Amino acid sequence: MRLPLWLLPVLAAVVIAILYIMGVIPDRTVGAVIAFACVLLPAPYAGVRLGQVVTDAKAKGALAGICVLAAIVAAVSIYGALFPGEAHFSGQLSEAQNKVEIGQVPGGPYLLVVEGALPEQEGEVTVEYKLKLTSGESAIEKKGEIWRRFDQVRVGKRGTAMAEHHRTNDKHTIFLGQGQGTVELTSVSPPLPNGLHFRLHRILLPMNAFVIISAILFVLGAFVEGRFGNDRLRGLVATSLAFTIAVGYMFPDQMTDEAYVKPAIGVAVTSIFFSIFVGGAVAAMLRRVLRKPAA
Repeated sequence: MRLPLWLLPVLAAVVIAILYIMGVIPDRTVGAVIAFACVLLPAPYAGVRLGQVVTDAKAKGALAGICVLAAIVAAVSIYGALFPGEAHFSGQLSEAQNKVEIGQVPGGPYLLVVEGALPEQEGEVTVEYKLKLTSGESAIEKKGEIWRRFDQVRVGKRGTAMAEHHRTNDKHTIFLGQGQGTVELTSVSPPLPNGLHFRLHRILLPMNAFVIISAILFVLGAFVEGRFGNDRLRGLVATSLAFTIAVGYMFPDQMTDEAYVKPAIGVAVTSIFFSIFVGGAVAAMLRRVLRKPAA
């Protein structure tokens, strides 16, 4: 008996969930599996399904290339966030020591990670900071914040309780020029007793490049689907591409060094709604404009 194609990933997800609950698999590994599954599976599957009904050979090839490339681009974005490698440069900044020389900087894209310990005070707190990075003749200013917040959450069937949420690191993708580099803390409010720690990691794909490439692939994929698809699979490619791009964009920002699974699940749920509204709307519009009349 031939098993359905979707059964294998479902069984794999069940096994991984059981092992995660038992503590066999660490949080980072499960978060990585969820994130990579979200970006590597939907778009290629949609390309294969629609390719079965597309009769134009060039359109079928273009569709396959677009869907696979979109999955790869999103996977590169997630891989860079999960496994940034050793920091090329790092240092500690405070109001007393607000400038650090980082030496000779090879030009290129970097991931800037800013971390800090929040003040030991009751209630919510938001610490805003501003950094200035120079390398060679280039200079970049980056603003960010770390925070602690409390939300009312449901406990059991009737009860509620206050739950603490905090984010003690912030991330930015930047492009540094070649030359001698410095990192300067130009402002921080309120002041942090232990200051801020920064790390600079070389990355393959800066976020602005990811957005541009992904937007082009989404438009191309939706165009091919709108022109050569059919009503039985309407919007499948556009919504799958929108979902893949949303996960690739949001997960690197939402994950932290302490949490991977919850951000991955939250990003996946948010991306479903994004793909339905954005991908579905674009697919419907292009289908009306581009679809050939039935012969």
